[in-house]
Amino acid sequence: MTAHSTYKGYGASSAGAVGPWVSVCETNWGFVISSDTQWSNRSVLIERVCAVAGLACLVAACGSWLFPQVNASVPMPVDVPLRLASSLTMAMPALLFLWISDRGMGSEVQIDVVKGCLRRGVCNRRGKFRVQSKVPFSDIASAYIKRGSTKNDLCQLHVRLKGSNKVVYVASGSEATMKVLYDRLNQVLRPVKTKMPGWDRVGRRLLPAGAAS
Repeated sequence: MTAHSTYKGYGASSAGAVGPWVSVCETNWGFVISSDTQWSNRSVLIERVCAVAGLACLVAACGSWLFPQVNASVPMPVDVPLRLASSLTMAMPALLFLWISDRGMGSEVQIDVVKGCLRRGVCNRRGKFRVQSKVPFSDIASAYIKRGSTKNDLCQLHVRLKGSNKVVYVASGSEATMKVLYDRLNQVLRPVKTKMPGWDRVGRRLLPAGAAS
């Protein structure tokens, strides 16, 4: 996947805030909107801590089986269940920590113009993306910006779904940032009506005939 960042540097929660709130990466199938806040940087640290903690608990769970019986007064039929219970007690948090580390804590929204859908999910520190929800463009009624109650509050960009009151969160940041994303999203969601000989419609994009196969 080819990608580069753009729109960086927009948005802040207050006048004293530092750093961009939104990062947009262009890809060969659309673009990715991701959070670029202090929390996103902290999530990487949390994932690493969970990985270390998970490995430590896993070593502790297996360690009791690598050493001989310490208390000779404890009979073997009793020692084995005790070790098994101890291993299971340590293995459960180990698996939980490792799952959190692999799953990731950073949020992303992928706008796929080739497949014609919006995907929301989580991304880990290695860039592995897991889809949590997927909405076809045909199910989206419109996009709108929800402004904050005060001038220092962040604005939020949402999309409305057709035939329901449900909305899907896309991003948050300054009003200037959300207006840029709003215009970009509307360009993608606007139906492509142009038809030309030798061109095929793939999602919301026109490609040379046969290029999509």
